This record gives sequence, structure tokens and C-alpha cells, in this order.
Amino acid sequence: MSAVSSLRDMQAQIGAQLLGEGPGAVADFIAGDPRSAAARFGVYQNNVLASLRKALADSYPIVAALVGEAFFKRVAHAYIRAHPPRVRMLADYGRDFGDFLDGFAPARSHPYLGDVARLERAVEDAYLAAEATPLSPQALATLPSDSFGRLRLTLHPSRQFVTSKYPVVAVWREAKKPDAEQTRIDLSAGPSYALVIRPHAHVSVVDLTAGGMALIRALDAGATLADAVESALQHEDDFNVQACLQTALQNDAFVAFALDDTELNA
Repeated sequence: MSAVSSLRDMQAQIGAQLLGEGPGAVADFIAGDPRSAAARFGVYQNNVLASLRKALADSYPIVAALVGEAFFKRVAHAYIRAHPPRVRMLADYGRDFGDFLDGFAPARSHPYLGDVARLERAVEDAYLAAEATPLSPQALATLPSDSFGRLRLTLHPSRQFVTSKYPVVAVWREAKKPDAEQTRIDLSAGPSYALVIRPHAHVSVVDLTAGGMALIRALDAGATLADAVESALQHEDDFNVQACLQTALQNDAFVAFALDDTELNA
């Protein structure tokens, strides 16, 4: 076996054991008194686990608040051992934490947690997204009314979409309040359709209807407004396109528009 292969094997063993229960055979690689190897390895292991757990807590503070410190530590350690970090930036670690929560048996009594985690990740992704100048609502006012069906709108690069059968936006908002001001959320209150966006300094979580989500996602995929409205009506019979577009424009969701494949940015 080559020296490089031996080094790689050793690194792999150390990496795996750091997320295990103890030093195991890795103690043979630790210099100094063998009797203290386990204790010294344990200190390093605790630091690694604590840093990864903190990274998860920083990315998912609402999930952590909802389940409490002890439970979050338990689920974080389970996630860390099942999904060792493979990214250089700790801020990117745990991107699939919501999916893990969906299948984590002890969390079955809180089936909405995975969607709350996905909402939190969407907020973080929106915050870190590229900048762009929002489209002025007045820019559309000059268009002939009979041309609106051929309109294509470009969404802000920070846009994220979150859909859940639970009212996770309401859960997320309540959990952000001080404990004394929180009210109980009825989990049967209906689904959530959220546009998460950061056109300025702060992230906005915009409530949409089922039709609104269909329309915005269709526009984001490049559909004309006419086709996007058709998609929305398949999800919501009494869909109000004017109200939806007004909400999107008020939240600076668009950065450009085009008509007949000619960009007419304002």
C-alpha cells in the first residue's frame, strides 16, 4: 500500500470515527500516552459535533425553538452521523435537513417540522442570493391592455418557493415572536404557499394562494402571462390575477419584463 493510500485510509477512519461513539482503532494513530488517547480524542470529537450542531442550529433556529434544546441536540447528532459534511462552507451544511426530519421517527408527532426547515432554508438562500434592481410597477403602466397576455416577467434572483399542506408560514411567524406573545396554530388550518424573496435588505415571506403559486412559478419558468393564468385557474377556479400581480409587484418580485421577445426593462 502506498504512503498516499495509507494516509487516505487513516483520514477516512478518523473522519468516520469522529462521528461515531468512540476512538476505536483510531487511537492507534494518536501520538503520546495511549492511556489518554481516548480522552483526547473525545475532546476533539465533542468539538467537531458541537460545531456541526451549531451550524444546524444557526440555519434552523425556528426548528430548534419548536422542539427544544434536548430534542434538537438528539436529532442533530442523528443527522450528523447519517450525513457527514461534504461541503466546505458550514453555512451550506444541512441543506437536506428537512428531508431528514420527514423520516426521523421521533419527530412523527410533529410532521410539519420538515416543511418548517425547508422554509428556513429558503429564507437563508434568499438572503444570500444575488442582488438585482426590482422592476418599477409604473413600467407596466405604459403597455397596451391587449398586450398583457404576451407579457413575460422575470423574477428576482433571490426568489424561493415553499409549499406545505400545513400552515408552516404561520408556525414560523409565531415561533419568531417572544414566548408570551405566541398563540397556538391550528395545523388543520390549511396549506401554505409562500414566495420567499429578498429584493432589498430584508427577506420577505409572501403568502400566496394555490393559484398564485401556480402563476408565479409558471412565470418563473418563462411562461407568458396568459399561459400562467391558465395554470393558475387549474388550481383555483376563482383566481384573482390582478390581486396576485399587485401583491408580487408590491413585494418587488420582478426585475424585468419582455413583450414579443423584446426586453423592455424600465
